[in-house]
Amino acid sequence: MNIWLMQTGEPLPIRNGIRKMRTAVLADKLLERGHKILWWASAFEHQQKKCYQRRIKALIFRTGIPLEFLVVADIVKIFL
Repeated sequence: MNIWLMQTGEPLPIRNGIRKMRTAVLADKLLERGHKILWWASAFEHQQKKCYQRRIKALIFRTGIPLEFLVVADIVKIFL
């Protein structure tokens, strides 16, 4: 089955030392069961209050799960 996952508030496990949160754990379990996953996430990193690398539109996790970034305005600049 093709499954899209969407999340905006969890840190993405794309750097060393980032703990896998609910969406990453769910993606791993679905992949183990043979599903095809596409993960959509905000390009804004809420914990650090900054955007992920702006030039990157998509990447593939080491597990083979593709990640598509949804480009958003810099929220900090909007509210300041």
